[in-house]
Amino acid sequence: MPSILVTSEHWLLQYRRTWRGTLTSSVLAPLLYLATLGLGIGASFDLRVEVGSRGVDYVAFVAPGLLAGWALQTAAEVSAYPVATAMRMDRTYHGMAASPLGYRGAYAGHLTFIALRITINCAIFLSVMGILGIVTSWWAIAALFVAVLTGMACGAPILAFSAAIMRDASLTTLTRLVVTPMFLFSGIFYPVTVFPTALRWVISVTPLWNGAELCRQLMTGRPDVTHTLLHLLVLGCYLLLGLVAAERVFKRRLTL
Repeated sequence: MPSILVTSEHWLLQYRRTWRGTLTSSVLAPLLYLATLGLGIGASFDLRVEVGSRGVDYVAFVAPGLLAGWALQTAAEVSAYPVATAMRMDRTYHGMAASPLGYRGAYAGHLTFIALRITINCAIFLSVMGILGIVTSWWAIAALFVAVLTGMACGAPILAFSAAIMRDASLTTLTRLVVTPMFLFSGIFYPVTVFPTALRWVISVTPLWNGAELCRQLMTGRPDVTHTLLHLLVLGCYLLLGLVAAERVFKRRLTL
């Protein structure tokens, strides 16, 4: 535990110098999505979307999805290039591994910092939704936990991938072929029922769809125990997979 705290402190000190520059992308961007799609288009055309067996306003549909989606975007932002840079360019991880922190402290501390970044961004976004009157259920507090879990279920595998690659071009491929399509087609902006059955099956096993669906159920006050457990199971499996992969990659890259 002390090694994790020390490593996290390193990334926090870096973030203290750059947090103002990340404010727009981390907080204002999802709010612009919300204002344009939910409060703008949804209100103009009086759109309603079915959640469970009841219809809800479009803004109540899209807002929980954006909460989970921005957890993914935050995780991708802090788990990709910063990790690749620390592994291959400035070799920050190598210095940590050579100290009493060890290679486990290097990746565990960075994952802790990533979880903190996701929590801060999602908490601010959820607070603004509450101010705007979009949040109508106390279950929304649990939605914050789900959003953070969703971000970590995506962030841990991305961290392992970023630590393993040898070229930065691989991160561009990851963004274009994985992160962006998952953000656009995981039911954040419209129900996945518009897709063919085979594609819906593929979407249903992605971490973002499970996180967005669970956030939506919680924030609309209609959680289902069975579905909740299934969504949490999927997210937990992705997080565990990422942790195992990070353990192996960091051990291979940082130890002889």
